[in-house]
Amino acid sequence: MGYLFLLLSKISGIVKMTAIKNCGNIASGAKNSVKINLLRSLGCVLVAAVVSFSSGFSGMNESGIWITLASGISNGVLLFFWILAIARAPMYLVEVFSMLGGVVLPLILSPFIIKGESVSLIQWIGVALLFLSMLCLTQRGEGKKITPLAILLMCLTGLGNMGAIMTQKLFVTISKGSVADFQLVTYAVCAAVLAIMLPIMKITDKKMQNDTPRDKFSAKVLLFIGLAIIMTYLSQILSTFASARLPSGVFYPLAYVISMPLVFLVDVIFYKEKITLGNIIGIILVTVSGVLINI
Repeated sequence: MGYLFLLLSKISGIVKMTAIKNCGNIASGAKNSVKINLLRSLGCVLVAAVVSFSSGFSGMNESGIWITLASGISNGVLLFFWILAIARAPMYLVEVFSMLGGVVLPLILSPFIIKGESVSLIQWIGVALLFLSMLCLTQRGEGKKITPLAILLMCLTGLGNMGAIMTQKLFVTISKGSVADFQLVTYAVCAAVLAIMLPIMKITDKKMQNDTPRDKFSAKVLLFIGLAIIMTYLSQILSTFASARLPSGVFYPLAYVISMPLVFLVDVIFYKEKITLGNIIGIILVTVSGVLINI
């Protein structure tokens, strides 16, 4: 069931990403990106509240509270710095740093934090191949200059991704409380972080060259945000269920093994990206890495 939950989670995540991307195409700019994600987080709070209170809010122990707060802050930090980083660096580099934070660091830390967890040499080889496949799949040749600030923002994006991913597994392994309650508090804290960061984006939009924000929050944008709310909640709760059933050496890298080809296919089918030899090599490497990770 863990594999099924993870697959469904990633499919929901791809639909969410596509909806958010369409929102950004209509209402551009860093400030609008934060607004869109803030509305999405608030919508997820409402959905999570309905689910949590309909099933009876069971509360959490002390470790569960701290992990949930860390989850909300990490998700907010991830979204905030990703928006800033993507405006200053190529997409593939931002995704590489995200993977380092979402796969490599959790695999290093998990054996020390979660009892009984370990990562085999073959799984590490699979992760290395996954890293190479990401470079092949996401390389688009964007000619943006990489500044020290961009590197810092990408590092912070990776750390935010590490916190967002690790707290899912930590909650279901070392704390007590329902997953529905975990999601409710996580989205509430995430929304608070984004609300605090929103004024900063007004300054960012003014300083960014070639960025012409458009305040077009039409009915179409709200429709895409509504779809993103539903898919975000489904993706996160299914991913949490999967993390409870899969060991760290499988769960963290397999999430990327599943999502990377899906993202690539969406880009090719819906956004007419061209397929290169490097992309084909990347797909092959993803497949091989997936086999090694599951040995």
